[in-house]
Amino acid sequence: MPVTRLFIVEIRRLLPIGVLLVMLLAVSVYDGFTRNTVPTVNLPNPVPYKTLEQGSLFGAPGMIIVTTQDMWVAAHRSLGLELINYDFRPDTQTAIFLVNCQLRATTLTDDSRVGLVVLARNNTWQLIIFQRTHLPQGGTNVIFELIKDSD
Repeated sequence: MPVTRLFIVEIRRLLPIGVLLVMLLAVSVYDGFTRNTVPTVNLPNPVPYKTLEQGSLFGAPGMIIVTTQDMWVAAHRSLGLELINYDFRPDTQTAIFLVNCQLRATTLTDDSRVGLVVLARNNTWQLIIFQRTHLPQGGTNVIFELIKDSD
């Protein structure tokens, strides 16, 4: 009789391992029935950028281009934002405040225009920083234009 009790105690200890094994098999079978997913491929941006800050803001859609320290302060004031704790360097950087839209990608045309492909987003703002070395002509005489994304 003591032999059967020992055997029952061992089965109790092995039961959780058996349940986990059955779950592993079930997930493997389920995974075999699901179709393969195709990864989304995003092409690299011809003009790299960095999103510095974003938040909520009411206002008309558009953008504010900042190329000097005075414009940096004026843009914050005109949007009603506190001055961001960031060391903006106007000699090496260009900043753009996007209002009611979100930057998805950048494009570059032959005539030194940088297209900002944006998605409409109500009551939002986004601060984008471009290094002037990445802009055409070293960042001088560059024209930025908003291009609405079709998504």
